[in-house]
Amino acid sequence: MELSYTDGVYLGIDLPLRISGNHEGTPGITILGPRGAITINKGVIRAERHAHMSTEDMAHYGVRDGDYMKLRIEGPCGAIFDRVKVRYHPKVILEVHIDTDEGNACDLESATRMELMK
Repeated sequence: MELSYTDGVYLGIDLPLRISGNHEGTPGITILGPRGAITINKGVIRAERHAHMSTEDMAHYGVRDGDYMKLRIEGPCGAIFDRVKVRYHPKVILEVHIDTDEGNACDLESATRMELMK
């Protein structure tokens, strides 16, 4: 389960920053809903920001799986995010994942341009 930093603060969980799927040594959580509860023993993380890339995308940017890039977001609340991890997948369309806190910090909805940089 991937949560934002703010979610972790609200829930009182010290969320480890991890790439999706890396659940070793992570906390668990009990989720209560209208039909009962479910407990997971591990796997609660704050997802490390990352970019999914195909072979062609990685060649275009001159990067490899596991490298880090920067993401520049231009607009009224522009920002540059460091340490965007490159994740390879052969059949993916280029896509960058940041969490809701990061999107809110740069007012992503008002962004006028985004650029990945090596």
